Amino acid sequence: DFIKEEFVLTLPEGENIAIGKKIKDNGFTDVYGANRANDGSTDGSSYWEGKDYPNTLTIDLETPASIYTVRLALNPMSVWGKRTQTIAINISMDGENFTELVKTKQYTFDPDTGNQVQIPFDEVETRFVQLVFTENSGAGGGQVAEFEIYSK
Repeated sequence: DFIKEEFVLTLPEGENIAIGKKIKDNGFTDVYGANRANDGSTDGSSYWEGKDYPNTLTIDLETPASIYTVRLALNPMSVWGKRTQTIAINISMDGENFTELVKTKQYTFDPDTGNQVQIPFDEVETRFVQLVFTENSGAGGGQVAEFEIYSK
């Protein structure tokens, strides 16, 4: 008998400093606007879905902060089937001029592992953090239920 091992989510150390901060997108589908992506909930319709690729989702941390991991989560329920999303992470001090922090890469979101990905990088100071989505195998645009940014 194969028994599926229970997945235990381990969050990055430190604090998610993105929750409740100003967030904007470059377009969204239906009612799934940016403010649903950092409201502290992954339930039901509490997610953002982009409209036309590339989709951007940008958080203003309001003051420069030292960050080292981004965690992206979808609703963890299995009805949200396994999918891939292709994402890059850009940073900026002024919200206008962005530089690439993490190159475009395909990530797998799987309900068996919490439907989340953690993207660690060398600690960096920034004020704005931007996700750029160019593919989602499970929907017509990028999707995020929670966009978390960790500071130690």
